[in-house]
Amino acid sequence: AFKSTDTKTRDQATLAVSAWKFGLQDQKTLPQRFNFIAEYANPDIRWCPEKGYSYDNYQSSFQPVFLHIYHHWGDSSWSIWQSVLNIGKSQGVL
Repeated sequence: AFKSTDTKTRDQATLAVSAWKFGLQDQKTLPQRFNFIAEYANPDIRWCPEKGYSYDNYQSSFQPVFLHIYHHWGDSSWSIWQSVLNIGKSQGVL
């Protein structure tokens, strides 16, 4: 899969192919907080300082361990990016 031009630059495809190859497709998945995919086009995915992160418009909220941001990088109008800036400021890197 890593040598194929169809999958080598697509991490999700390579991960799926690897899981199938080694018979891991039925393994329990990690909780979402370990790979919170921040989809810009989904308005239910949000962040606010008081509530944290949500993927269901605050029917629930959580604190992710890893943010998966793959588009709208640097878009300060997006609450998820505002959270990145907030983290950077609180860590003294911004």
